[in-house]
Amino acid sequence: MISIKTKEELEIMKKGGQIAAYVMGKILDKIGPGLSKRQLDTLAEEEIKNLGAMPSFMTVPGYHWATCISLNEEVVHGVPNEGRVKVSDIVSVDLGVFWRGFHTDIARTIAIGDISLQKKDFLETGKIALEQAIKACQEGARVDDISCAIEET
Repeated sequence: MISIKTKEELEIMKKGGQIAAYVMGKILDKIGPGLSKRQLDTLAEEEIKNLGAMPSFMTVPGYHWATCISLNEEVVHGVPNEGRVKVSDIVSVDLGVFWRGFHTDIARTIAIGDISLQKKDFLETGKIALEQAIKACQEGARVDDISCAIEET
């Protein structure tokens, strides 16, 4: 059961989301050929902590990173290791922020330089699926409605 949040709780969650979005922006600005996934993770951890928050993912027992970063065909939730970003890569970054008792999470996938038409189509389909999922978020809707919108796309 999903609990209805108070106005105050929603404001806390909004602030956590703003922190996550700010940090994601910093990561996206920094991503480029030659950087390792571990370097990007370190940047995310430092930025989150500098803003007075805690990396959500580091609250998961046994997980020691602030992000999950995947390159190309790597399965989602890739561990930030020494793998390096190259031109024509697709990079997926997922990060979470724990702020005043609530977790917020943000993920983005971007292309580095020129990518193949197949990769472009893949990313465009993801954008369309997100748009359909957002449209499915309505009062009275169920989480399954969102999942179905994504799956149908």
